[in-house]
Amino acid sequence: NCGTCGNNCGMGQICTNGVCQTGTGATYCNGEATNISNDPLNCGKCSNACSADLGCLNGTCDIKTITFGHYEQDNDTTNGKEPITWRVLDKNSSGQYLIISEKVLDVMPYNTTHISITWEKSTIRSWLNGYAASYNTVDTSFTSDNFIDTAFTAVEKAKIVEANVPAHANPSYSTSPGNATTDKIFLLSITEANQYFASNSERMVDATVYAIKQGAYVYGSTSDLYTYNGTCTDAHCYADWWLRSPANSSSRAVYVYYYGEVDLSGNIVKYPNVGVRPALWVQYE
Repeated sequence: NCGTCGNNCGMGQICTNGVCQTGTGATYCNGEATNISNDPLNCGKCSNACSADLGCLNGTCDIKTITFGHYEQDNDTTNGKEPITWRVLDKNSSGQYLIISEKVLDVMPYNTTHISITWEKSTIRSWLNGYAASYNTVDTSFTSDNFIDTAFTAVEKAKIVEANVPAHANPSYSTSPGNATTDKIFLLSITEANQYFASNSERMVDATVYAIKQGAYVYGSTSDLYTYNGTCTDAHCYADWWLRSPANSSSRAVYVYYYGEVDLSGNIVKYPNVGVRPALWVQYE
């Protein structure tokens, strides 16, 4: 029932956001389409489940999370910054890991002004990487106020890989994604969010107390409360989070709803309440 009732995807296809798509390595396990390269319940082959402390990377049970860097998370600055836990998404032939923060760490607009923009010239890219004013269209320098210098020491920054960040297009709209970039810190694209997360539930993520206090839109799992008033005391406080891909117009960017669905039509780039889940490649071992 992909998109509409009775719309059955063909063999080797996966229903993603209501559209039948051919998935890389798509396989049917117990009647359900999955990608055995990253499914921890069917890792490498059907019914090959990884243990609870491991994830599935390229069809092999491997490390699931790592701790790397520090960032304010409990909103108590008197006890210092807390260690950042990262979810491992991929591993390349050089032994480098692609990781994304296990929680929404902060909140900010994709761009600080409401203009037509792509990832390349966005202020969120400059903030994540500590770039100078020439890197963004609003001429704002982030060399002294940024994520990378706040979260990592000089030794840790040396382990982060300067990676190619493709300009993946939106599969439903012809909006230009701009140019590919080279960055140490980035946001996932639509393509990557669908590639590395097997389902909406896999994309659901809590926000830290700090991010909630900064205004992150969160949904309380117990109270069923959707709020950005800075308070959430539920067992889970699920947050919306940005992707780097363009939406249905160049003044909107795609994000992931608190319930894990990728919103291809996106939100205005200046919207202030969407969370940030940084991603990076790291030489961890």
